Amino acid sequence: MTELPREWARTTLAELAVEAQPGFASGKHNSVGSGILHLRPMNITRAGRIDVSDARYVDDSTDRRVTNGDLLFNNTNSPALTGKTALVTGLQTACAYSNHMTRLRPPQGVDAAFLARQLHWLWSRGYFQSVLNNHVNQASVATKKLLETPIILPPYEEQCRIVAYMEELFSRLDAGAGAIQNGHLLLHRLDRLTTELAVRNRLISVPMTGETDASSEEDLLFNIASRTGAPDPFELPAGWKYVPLQELVPHGQKAAYGVLVPGPDTPDGVPFVRVGDLEDGSVNTDGLKHIDSEISNRYPRTVLSGGELLISLVGTIGRVALAPNSAAGANVARAIGVFPLNEELVDSRWVLTVLQSETYQRLLEGTANEVARKTLNLADARKCRIPLPPRQLQGQLVDEVYRRRADTSRLNSAATKVKIRIDHLRAVVLSAGFAGRLSERTPTDTPAEEFLESIRAQHSAAQGPRRGRRSTTQTMQNQTAAVQETLL
Repeated sequence: MTELPREWARTTLAELAVEAQPGFASGKHNSVGSGILHLRPMNITRAGRIDVSDARYVDDSTDRRVTNGDLLFNNTNSPALTGKTALVTGLQTACAYSNHMTRLRPPQGVDAAFLARQLHWLWSRGYFQSVLNNHVNQASVATKKLLETPIILPPYEEQCRIVAYMEELFSRLDAGAGAIQNGHLLLHRLDRLTTELAVRNRLISVPMTGETDASSEEDLLFNIASRTGAPDPFELPAGWKYVPLQELVPHGQKAAYGVLVPGPDTPDGVPFVRVGDLEDGSVNTDGLKHIDSEISNRYPRTVLSGGELLISLVGTIGRVALAPNSAAGANVARAIGVFPLNEELVDSRWVLTVLQSETYQRLLEGTANEVARKTLNLADARKCRIPLPPRQLQGQLVDEVYRRRADTSRLNSAATKVKIRIDHLRAVVLSAGFAGRLSERTPTDTPAEEFLESIRAQHSAAQGPRRGRRSTTQTMQNQTAAVQETLL
């Protein structure tokens, strides 16, 4: 058994005489501020804090209220989320709370913040998953079972010191996590800026000589005539040209919609690409659905061979990808437009990069029509005017974009590892705090066992004499110690 400091004790919420009061069900609520604020499970974050950014209000005449200094325990949720606990702070007035929550009020001598941290720590360690009742689509912890929760209790003065030190450490970790989050956002913005600069030829400076000479007859790109009068997103750099996307499709081929009615999933059929399978400029071929080969054969123009440009046209507008060679033989959904590209004229990676830019994502979104679902007509996608530099410069710009993306990807990965380390350190702080390794003993502190004896005496006086009290208490302490041993 893990040895606790001598002044500490093992107990339960019931033995501590913690008051437990479930909330009430409310089918009608609003977000306009009419009535009283009603706290729900989603108002307790995974970090164990109250968040009322998504506030709901109800009309309620009951007296069930929660106020600053109370604890809210999420008694009903998915199995993974049942047991989240938070100390209530920052409320302007007392609030109502859902029947999926239980209000806990500890007695004097138990620091509410210390208890809230400990219950949330038990949740993070999986304790409540071991005692919950499973129902259809949700789980719950009964009030009786909640009150049997094992609690480690230091002297009150030490509880306060532990909480203060935890908060100091957590504030530092929060600052680090905030910096990591800002770093992710900045890297995302850098990626977007890199793409936008490349599309406008502001990413690198390349002398236009030889093959990159705009006047060279050997560059097939500049023999294409632009036949649309559509307004262009921005003024082109010298030597560049706008060309409709359809003009970049090989002669004799056309862009096409995918399969209209794919039918049921057919495990031994043709791989089937849907909008959700377009990820990060490519196709995620893991877990593709399959369609009957006879259905696929009715849409031969959208059978992939690898290298085609894919554009989502329905619902999520403008998600783009290049079909990898591993997707050869697959077909696509009706919501995807397939554009084979003439590699002699254009680097397909360049077209992908252009369409991934902020400018062109907005252009595609703005061109779409609102019907039953937002839809970009294939005809409008064909007319999309692509800014094209000479062929060699396309490759140089794309190579630079991909190099910089690789750099930001490495930085993102490093930041993610640091974030994981921060989360691990939070767990270390909590475990150390509830094992007595985060604070020092002070001779003037009142031992926790004396506090428990006073509560037992008060309870016994209220209930009258009960035979076997000592043995029952000892049995409870032994059971509590066994559970806590698995958590520390």
